[in-house]
Amino acid sequence: MDAGSARTIVVGVDGSRTGESAVVWAARWGLPADARLQLVHCVEESRAGGGRFPPARRAAVAAGRQALATAAELARQADASRTLVEEFSWHSPRVELLPAAGAADLVVVGTRGRRKDAPLFGSTARYLADHSAVPVAFVPVGAEEPTGAPGVTVGLDGSPASEEAVTIAARYAAAAGAVLELVGIVSLEAPGVPTRPGNYVHRLEAAERHRVDQVDAALARIAATHPGLVTRTRIVEGAFASDALLQGWSRTDGSEGCGLVVTGHRGRGAFLSALFGSTTTTLVRRCPVPLIVVPAPVPAVLPDAVAEEGERSTARS
Repeated sequence: MDAGSARTIVVGVDGSRTGESAVVWAARWGLPADARLQLVHCVEESRAGGGRFPPARRAAVAAGRQALATAAELARQADASRTLVEEFSWHSPRVELLPAAGAADLVVVGTRGRRKDAPLFGSTARYLADHSAVPVAFVPVGAEEPTGAPGVTVGLDGSPASEEAVTIAARYAAAAGAVLELVGIVSLEAPGVPTRPGNYVHRLEAAERHRVDQVDAALARIAATHPGLVTRTRIVEGAFASDALLQGWSRTDGSEGCGLVVTGHRGRGAFLSALFGSTTTTLVRRCPVPLIVVPAPVPAVLPDAVAEEGERSTARS
């Protein structure tokens, strides 16, 4: 798959209602605003009978083409200015979407896809978030039509990934004319927190002062790049970032609404525990608004990840 030199947003298409929400959200809200949408539908050949059952193969092709046509029409209705590219693949979603992500600006997938209460493509959504070198947006059903003010909440834990998440969140807030909320997570395990002797209370106070300084520095950067952007902050104590972000998600009415959550991964402590520990599935499923997971600036894709998955897919077929 070659995404070319154009700015590109890759969208996973599976024909589900949530997959359609992901397409509409990508067309309407995805950044860059002038990026083309690359709509990708994947069917593992072995699951369509391979070459041994032509009727099953023809049915899979017909269903896939119909899903792509429906997705394209929805995207055009959401934003007629977007350039669309439709792609049908016989590879597994991991094999097809991960290389596409490497050449894209954003990958968008839905949650609650074909299987009830399951993310789109099963474990592939989490796999993309873990290995993609670009941000991945998880869009729940109906989230393409935010109610109230589409506020943006972003977590800051001091890791490079969370610093990048703040930059991306500011872009989305500025583009939507939304309020940007920075949530500083205070944790003794968070990256950058000074290690000082003393009792727990003194160490926690030092960690809080350190996080406040980081939030102030982030606000200064935002003011320089997005003058006039309205911001607010929260400093929250706790070992898990998910607890703090859930508080932001609960405010979904009127001016206090939250239309997007942005967070980083591949740090230590708070955000790593929240996103890639035992609560990963809970976060993706429970968030009632789109969630963008931002990788650290260092490429996160392992060289052999795609090749190994491709070999497994070929063996199964």
